[in-house]
Amino acid sequence: KKGKAAGWLYKDGYTGISIDFQDYRAHHLAWLYVYGYLPDFIDHINGRRSDNRIENLREATPELNQQNRKGAQANNRCGLLGVCWHKENKRW
Repeated sequence: KKGKAAGWLYKDGYTGISIDFQDYRAHHLAWLYVYGYLPDFIDHINGRRSDNRIENLREATPELNQQNRKGAQANNRCGLLGVCWHKENKRW
């Protein structure tokens, strides 16, 4: 409806928009509209999947995209991003 936000919210938190019976993620459409192309990865800087303001989106690598995941991985022993235990040197 006029004046309402377009689309719907997927269970995973992303916003979906349908155009000509084809479903798209809203952040992909926003990026395409502003920049005219679609990169392989688009990252939500603040981690909120439904926040599709262009200033909250950035072109990303797979590694950068994974950094916004909520919480540490199950095998993370220190809780810090990019820090790991070196067995031989016995140092972080």
